[in-house]
Amino acid sequence: MTEHGTRPVVVAFLSYSIFSFIAILVAFLSLLSISTGSARFPLVPLSLLPALLLATLFVVLLRRFGSSARTLFLLLAIPSAFAFALFILPDQIPDEIWHIFRVLNFWKSGNGDMLAPTALTYGEMPTTYAALANCLSQPADWQNLYTVTRDMSSYLSHLYLIPGLAAGMGQLLDLNPFVVIYMARLANALLFLFAGFWIISIMPFGKTPTAIYLLNPVMIQQAASCSADAMVNIITLLFIAVVIRYLRKEHLNRRDICIIAGLAFLVCISKYAYAPLLLLLFGFLPRAKKRAVRIAIPVTFFVLSLAAICFVLIFYRQGTFEATVELMRTPGTCASVLINTVFIAGPFWVETFAGQALGILTINPWVPAFWAYCIVLLMSPICNNDDDETNLSSMEKWISALIVIISIGMITLALRDWSMSVDKNYDYISGVQGRYFIPFLLLPILGLVRKDGSARRSHTNEVYALAMAFIFLLDVFAIIAKFN
Repeated sequence: MTEHGTRPVVVAFLSYSIFSFIAILVAFLSLLSISTGSARFPLVPLSLLPALLLATLFVVLLRRFGSSARTLFLLLAIPSAFAFALFILPDQIPDEIWHIFRVLNFWKSGNGDMLAPTALTYGEMPTTYAALANCLSQPADWQNLYTVTRDMSSYLSHLYLIPGLAAGMGQLLDLNPFVVIYMARLANALLFLFAGFWIISIMPFGKTPTAIYLLNPVMIQQAASCSADAMVNIITLLFIAVVIRYLRKEHLNRRDICIIAGLAFLVCISKYAYAPLLLLLFGFLPRAKKRAVRIAIPVTFFVLSLAAICFVLIFYRQGTFEATVELMRTPGTCASVLINTVFIAGPFWVETFAGQALGILTINPWVPAFWAYCIVLLMSPICNNDDDETNLSSMEKWISALIVIISIGMITLALRDWSMSVDKNYDYISGVQGRYFIPFLLLPILGLVRKDGSARRSHTNEVYALAMAFIFLLDVFAIIAKFN
């Protein structure tokens, strides 16, 4: 942004953010009025006027600032995050109702001690815009509460801090519970916008593919919800960006080490399934002066990991992962099940990663939009405006591949019991969604970046921006059609 001057860009994008929210809010409120039959004829065309002005502003800013990956991200993420936050109905994002309860009680443990207003009851949430309009018209009632017995203690409070504070403010103001949900969603969306901009800024190379990755419709959906995934994705991707940046720093000071250690700790406590990301830290091994140390650390890690696996296989008998451990005790069967899973569930993983199944997997945008995002994502490391002077080293690529394999394996095996008990699938493991892979699949995308090897085109970002705008427009149309 510096080539345009910092202050004009900040003013331009603050104005763009405010106008985006106003335009989308007007469209949303108009849609609610139309759904209840209370809208008059002039309201429909008038409600589209701010959206048309927003589109014009988008084109103007794209032409002026579109060469930067960070502005590319903001131009698309700002309106799409606001639109997803408003147009997708509450509890129409996977397991969101339980995360909503956790947001309303973020300072508690989440183990049977959560309180929720009777207006927010599992299985009784609105499924149409007309029903939502009726819920929003009801007076606020924070006195009639009930206890939520589901255990959500595995999701720690830090994952809900920002939306929880927004929700707490709404409760203090005695606002309608559904308005409070939207406040929490918008708080998460704003956090994602700041974090996404920061992640792209930190990344030493591959800024454009990182921006396109962050514009994944599924990631935008989760970021604009009350789900813990919003914070988990930010923490894990920020960890990747920071480690990759520091791997290219000649000397690490105490502050750098503390930042890495703090983010590593957050990754582990946020979701254990993403702990393999810490393997990226092996990239610092070549800095060890003694060859014995460079050998001893990975060997020790391997021995301890093998010992831990053997301990679990021998002594683990009853518990949440009993079916998983039982499968792992027969390596041949385990390998067969995992291979079957990849071939059978693989296409579903791709669809639920790249935006073909939004909401609670029931919102299916036009198929070409899904393929368009896949193409843009794969093309972005190869053809972009970036001036990359570095890329992932051979060692970092091998570590990244190991992280991806271990993470997918862990996540898949963890759902073995669910697959058997719920779906009655024994030959493969079901229940895994592509969105579970968002925190680490950025690594193979960055692996496609070539040092000074991308095909540079002067208007590449503009093409990507228009393609992504088309994709998000189709996604929003599909969302509205689902709940109208």
